[in-house]
Amino acid sequence: FENIKKNPNESIHDLNTRFNKTLNRIPIILRPSDVSYLIIYSDAFDKKVAYYSKDKNPTTLRQAFTMALQIKNNIKAFGKPPKREGIKLINVEKPHSSKVVDLEEVVKKLAGVVKEISYKLAIAENGIGQGSQ
Repeated sequence: FENIKKNPNESIHDLNTRFNKTLNRIPIILRPSDVSYLIIYSDAFDKKVAYYSKDKNPTTLRQAFTMALQIKNNIKAFGKPPKREGIKLINVEKPHSSKVVDLEEVVKKLAGVVKEISYKLAIAENGIGQGSQ
């Protein structure tokens, strides 16, 4: 019973039927706990389906059957992610030193303008420089 595995061409419905028949052959007094046979059922699948099945945490065998069918259908519907054939590097032109220097100067000027605006804003907010009435 613990070694039940889904055969490559076996449908989930057929596996469920086989699993139930095997479980029902075991005398009730000797049957594993509910948690144990849920784990055994999940382990009957390939690693991907077993992982997703356990992750959904079914509490009954009927839930496990339904979830396994949904998981398998989702995998079929979405397919396997495409294989990455290698990373293609794009040719990035290194900036010329004169462009970098020009950019640094623009940033410095911009910082000066921001500082001046901030200073004038602070003066306006505090009323500094306005004549008293």
